[in-house]
Amino acid sequence: YPIESPVELLPVDAGLVIRAEHPGRATLTGARKVAGWTADAQDAGIVVAPFPFEPGEWRMPTLVVNGRAADLAAYPSYGGPERMRYFAEEADAAKGNRTVIHYDANDLPHGRDFRDLDITSAFLYVPQEWCSSLCRIATNDWRNDTFVLRDRTDMPIGRFNQGYQLVNTRLGMDRPGRWMFEASRKRILYRLRPGESAATLKATLSRTERIFNLTGARDIRFEGLVLEGCSKPFRRARGELPCACIAGEASTNVVVEACEVRHSSGDGVYFNREGNISVRRCHFHGLGGGGIWFGYFGDGGEVSDCHVHHNGRYALGSAGVWAHMMNMTVVRNHVHDQPGCGLTLWTCHSLVASNHLHHTMQAIRDGGALYGAQNFSVIRDNYLHDLGDWSGLYNDEGGRDSVYTGNRVEGCWW
Repeated sequence: YPIESPVELLPVDAGLVIRAEHPGRATLTGARKVAGWTADAQDAGIVVAPFPFEPGEWRMPTLVVNGRAADLAAYPSYGGPERMRYFAEEADAAKGNRTVIHYDANDLPHGRDFRDLDITSAFLYVPQEWCSSLCRIATNDWRNDTFVLRDRTDMPIGRFNQGYQLVNTRLGMDRPGRWMFEASRKRILYRLRPGESAATLKATLSRTERIFNLTGARDIRFEGLVLEGCSKPFRRARGELPCACIAGEASTNVVVEACEVRHSSGDGVYFNREGNISVRRCHFHGLGGGGIWFGYFGDGGEVSDCHVHHNGRYALGSAGVWAHMMNMTVVRNHVHDQPGCGLTLWTCHSLVASNHLHHTMQAIRDGGALYGAQNFSVIRDNYLHDLGDWSGLYNDEGGRDSVYTGNRVEGCWW
């Protein structure tokens, strides 16, 4: 079922149930089919197709090829441990520079420079400890090894210098299954996996920002649906709802059960200023943001028996489950292969129990498998292992008066 624009749910829709007659087979998609693949003139291993819609001003789409999300091209690998260097350190942070990066040309492949870089398409990923910025390029002075950015970095350049990566560029199209988009030429490039050809590709590109918008809605239930194919703008306007397959503001008594949410550029489920939101027995994967996001000033939420993995493609600091609300129940979830935290919980009077968290904190620094500030809560019987360079249990920012018992932590730096 293609969704051209979000389905709006309002207070008048109270009591509505949206259920798949055959669970797991009713797919609501914001994506469009990609067709017309031809060989690339520069590289026989790459195929090219036109955008299936007007790309618009700097959107972040997700390409799915033969049922698998493709990896956005980057040099070095996007979100990986390898970075290129720039010349600024902690002492330079006081200058307040957030737009000029002087890079080390020695980090480029031998004999290469950035003279042919398509700055209408390429952008930088700049990690800075707990922050990570995605920034477009305004000017490229390749003779002096300098980028001027269109978007400011979250912190002054030099603070927590962890280098940078160049994203959405031909330089990163060096592995099968990678893709990029050329905004100026309105086309998609994809490097074929073994056994694939232009004739056998079945591909879609995400477009619609959200499948469902809930504004002040109450007593709504989603059950047995497959939701996919949402896109997102490069920068979200202040006050605008984030891109998610289900996005809600000031909504109460909403249940999302036995749904699969996949292959989208934003979050899976997002609620802000909410109450009594339950997400149960759902599967979240291949998302650009986090799986489940419960926003500020909420009260009463449940996340139970969910499988959340391989998300954070375009927001490497995102968590599998993120909640800033009171009276949470987070139990029996399996969260793994996340670039950021497994569970980020800023919460009071909550129960966090019997969750299985592993292979989190794969790209960013500062956080943990279970991170946040837990107050007056019980954290028990969770199993955490193989957690990158950060902690298993991290109660931060004045968290107090909680009980931790029966938790098992293995393969963790500290």
